[in-house]
Amino acid sequence: HAILARATSAPRAATPTYAVFTAAWCPDCALFTPVLHNALAKANAAGLEADLLVCDVERTAYKTDPAYLYRADPALAVTDIPVVLRLDQIRARATASCSRLGQPAVLNVDKLLAFFEGSPGAANI
Repeated sequence: HAILARATSAPRAATPTYAVFTAAWCPDCALFTPVLHNALAKANAAGLEADLLVCDVERTAYKTDPAYLYRADPALAVTDIPVVLRLDQIRARATASCSRLGQPAVLNVDKLLAFFEGSPGAANI
């Protein structure tokens, strides 16, 4: 709930807010980490600004509890990881949903960078 509170509070108007859901125990997340670093370096070089919240997913609760916080929250609805959500859209659109980039696209640096750049074709992959 703190994630949504952060995303929907009064941030810098033109700065997007992303939440990255990942975990040290997740093999796909291990593949994702260098992709994320590469995409962030390219975004930084291009002058893009964003607020990035990294959310660690706890293994036991995530694997065993269908009502797990990230999974059960209708605005987050994290069903698999790694995933990147654009949370500022909840505030901007006054909706309970947001764009997300999940697997396999999240493991592609160009698709992740396009998502950070706000390319229309990158949303909800």
